[in-house]
Amino acid sequence: MTDTENIQIIKDMLVDLFSSYSNELQSKVSRLDKIIGSRHWLSVGTYKESILKDMILGKIPKKYEVGTGFVMSMKGGTKKLSRQIDILIWDSNSKSPIFRDGEFVVIPPEACRCAIEVKSTLTHASLKEAIENIDSLSQFADHARAETSIYKAIFAYETDDAIRFPDSIHNTLYNYYSNAEYSLDNRLEWMRRNIGNPGLPWINHIACLDKGSLTLIPIKIGEDHHACYNTQPILDPNANDTYGLMERQLIASLLVGTESFQMLMFNPGIHQVYSYFKAESFTNTWSIIPQKNPSDIVNIGPYGEPFVSNAKAHLYLQRRQA
Repeated sequence: MTDTENIQIIKDMLVDLFSSYSNELQSKVSRLDKIIGSRHWLSVGTYKESILKDMILGKIPKKYEVGTGFVMSMKGGTKKLSRQIDILIWDSNSKSPIFRDGEFVVIPPEACRCAIEVKSTLTHASLKEAIENIDSLSQFADHARAETSIYKAIFAYETDDAIRFPDSIHNTLYNYYSNAEYSLDNRLEWMRRNIGNPGLPWINHIACLDKGSLTLIPIKIGEDHHACYNTQPILDPNANDTYGLMERQLIASLLVGTESFQMLMFNPGIHQVYSYFKAESFTNTWSIIPQKNPSDIVNIGPYGEPFVSNAKAHLYLQRRQA
């Protein structure tokens, strides 16, 4: 058997492994749906959060705990409080909670390493609500230590038919960032001042289990900083890596600021093996915030040449083909 054939076998094994996680989540939700009917989903939303929590808890280092609650800061005597977050992953090994009762916690921003909003069905209204909830953590960019790193994600089990993936999500993000209380100028200024941690004021990932994902890629064009969102749709229903992609990014974010992060590419863990063999599927569409005129974009390296999509409020970038 040739090396090429061996590599393909490994790729196929990894794709099957990570797609099985998405299938497991979908299977559990579908099983309950068949028993009680979809009209009762609002009463079992906590169940959907719990099965996602359990899956994440089995993959992260033991120094972290998974709960729900709020993030709060009292820096300079000024109280800042996030909205309630469905899933909080926090460092209980070296940080103390402000308040704790079982899985419910109030923690300082330095203790929070990941926050996830969970939606049963992603509609226009629930998408806006999830963005507002999870982005309430961005206020801590100017209210916490510079090394604070919080991975922020939205996870939806299914997508409403009215949501055009990915255009509706791109447009909602663009419109939100353009009018948010924590202004676009403040976010861009954070990126300029914190080159090593440019993603803190942005939502890092949006995963739709039945459609695919959007992933934040901070970039610099000339002297200007931008938040790009790369689209990874589900190209093959039998190779649904939507959950796996979020999990790999989440675990990588937990290593930021540690010695292990410097060794990430040499780590023999299954996530690094997956990336090494390039088993991930990427498309060539991106959105960029704030948007740029095509004539203004030059020398943007691997992100390629621009083209304007049918979406009304953003610019897609097309990656150059090798």
